[in-house]
Amino acid sequence: LIYSKGKTLKITVGIATYNGADRVKLLLSSVDNYTSEEEKKDISIVVVDDGTPYEGNLKKLEDICNKFSVNLIKSSKNKGIPATWNTLSRTENTDLILLFNDDIQISHRHWLRNLRYFFEKNENIGHVSYQIAQMDPRTGIAKSGYDNPDITCLPQFTLTPGGQAFAFLRSVYDKVENGF
Repeated sequence: LIYSKGKTLKITVGIATYNGADRVKLLLSSVDNYTSEEEKKDISIVVVDDGTPYEGNLKKLEDICNKFSVNLIKSSKNKGIPATWNTLSRTENTDLILLFNDDIQISHRHWLRNLRYFFEKNENIGHVSYQIAQMDPRTGIAKSGYDNPDITCLPQFTLTPGGQAFAFLRSVYDKVENGF
């Protein structure tokens, strides 16, 4: 459970995709594998397809979302990632929003607990990015030139947000006119 001043925060995990059914399946599998049953009670997962024109891929994506009991929103045309992030951010009325591109995979059992740490320990935090390691899809090993992320590291300030995996409070998003 995620707490902020004694309140349990409800969480939206939003996944943006375009023609990415197979990538979404890997991401949803990793979320399922690395999220405890207790943590799953406080999250809702939404996938937004940004106008994939291929019916076969859309059908596959529908089947995957049904298998994982995930909401799917299909856009009739490609609007781009900012519009997709806005759709994901506005779909569920939760306290905390996590946005993932479809090529992300969770690789640690404490991914949600570690995210919680940032929001629990500082009431002034409004945005958190995940540390990213590029993995070889064949071996599951970090590619050359990347350090394995230290999942136990303490929070740090950064000057650039990670666009592929980040979280923010709804209260912060609501202050941004027109969203992303």
